[in-house]
Amino acid sequence: MPVDPTPNIGSQHQKASQPIRRVAILPMESHLEENDFAQRLRASIVKSLRTSGAFEVIDIQPHELGPCKTTVIRNGNYDERQLNWLMKNHSVDAVMFSRLNHARTVAPQSCTAICHIVDGREAFIIATVEGAWDLSDQGDLTRFQKFISLSSTNFVHSDLAKESPQVMAEFVGKEIAMEIF
Repeated sequence: MPVDPTPNIGSQHQKASQPIRRVAILPMESHLEENDFAQRLRASIVKSLRTSGAFEVIDIQPHELGPCKTTVIRNGNYDERQLNWLMKNHSVDAVMFSRLNHARTVAPQSCTAICHIVDGREAFIIATVEGAWDLSDQGDLTRFQKFISLSSTNFVHSDLAKESPQVMAEFVGKEIAMEIF
């Protein structure tokens, strides 16, 4: 279900020297009060990436992190020991770190997020997606309504969907995944 690209998302890609076949998706960083939305958004990204089929997605839960930390996205320094541990223990080529910077889950909903996919074999970022979504912005609202009309989620009124944090997370997750691959 294609959705028109947004001017509020920026992405950069750098070709990996070897094909990326398996990517570990780590838990999403967030402020404690936004943790529920962060989990919904992360689940939506995982689902959308799996649907794309670009690579195999390994959904890493917090208890599977071992000695690894997810807070590296704040400073962009990726510990090679962590990457090696994740590669060895989860048989992955790359790791996705992500952070929810802001979420407003009451109408009009909005959020900002960033995702980095790091090639664990060479310890460099191969994809970055950063974006802001705000349903009070006409462009974002138009794309959201198009997403709702094309999705399998059944709402009698699209205004009800605008108030659902789950639907907002699915919309944002889909847009992030589309930018990644």
